[in-house]
Amino acid sequence: MRPLTTLGRCGLALLVASAAVAQTSVVADVRAAIGRNDLAAATALVRTFRADRGTTPEALEALSWVARGTLVHALLHRYPEIAAVGGPGRPGIVHRLDKDTSGLLVVARTARAYRALVEAMRARQVRRTYQSLVWGAPRAAAGVIEGAIARDPRDRRRMAVTQRGGKAARTRWKVEERFGMATWLEIELDTGRTHQIRVHLAHLGHPVVGDPVYGGRAKKVLSLDASTASLGQAILKLLSRQALHASKLELSHPVTGRTMSFVLPLPVDFALAVETLRARSATQT
Repeated sequence: MRPLTTLGRCGLALLVASAAVAQTSVVADVRAAIGRNDLAAATALVRTFRADRGTTPEALEALSWVARGTLVHALLHRYPEIAAVGGPGRPGIVHRLDKDTSGLLVVARTARAYRALVEAMRARQVRRTYQSLVWGAPRAAAGVIEGAIARDPRDRRRMAVTQRGGKAARTRWKVEERFGMATWLEIELDTGRTHQIRVHLAHLGHPVVGDPVYGGRAKKVLSLDASTASLGQAILKLLSRQALHASKLELSHPVTGRTMSFVLPLPVDFALAVETLRARSATQT
């Protein structure tokens, strides 16, 4: 895991990776277990994976604070100066990730950097790329989803695509790999509404695998036929969350203006789900 990475010596911003990176040795072991058709062993490898493997003492310290509380606790412990930056309860945080979505997050360390980064987000000058596993097989190889998003009138804890009111939202997607019962998508956001990717993909008829809120978990498995239900259940045992990962960020440094790009590989649970689907798909071709 690389939880805290500073952007240069100016100390104006930092990048946060909120989930463990798929370590090469772990993925190799997992692939071997899948090759033996030993799903139990593969699952055990993920569960026993130590997130502190290969990290620095500073990163381990931050991880210990994450374990005790939240990412905010870790940030304040590592960078106490950000307490006065940004909104209440969100020190320095320029944008959010949904709960249980892994990946890259931008945090500002000064008020100047915060204002610049928030404005860049508002002007759509920050490029955000996600990886997702979705149920089913989209017919097209790529597409654009446009639909305003608002609170679901039937359940205020959810968001929904609406014909009246709401905030305009636009999501671009393309197929990375097809597995029959599921598909790996790369997604780019043109807007950043609450739960946007999950809502748009569910509206498209392809909910994110493992998403408990928008039909990607127990409800979806119940709709699968007998031949795929067992594989669907196995995938959900590997993924205790939605299969959504913020994999890449491109932005201009708030002081120097230099273009910066950050890439975070798939976390172990996501990578294992892909390998499992790929292995099963190969046996059927």
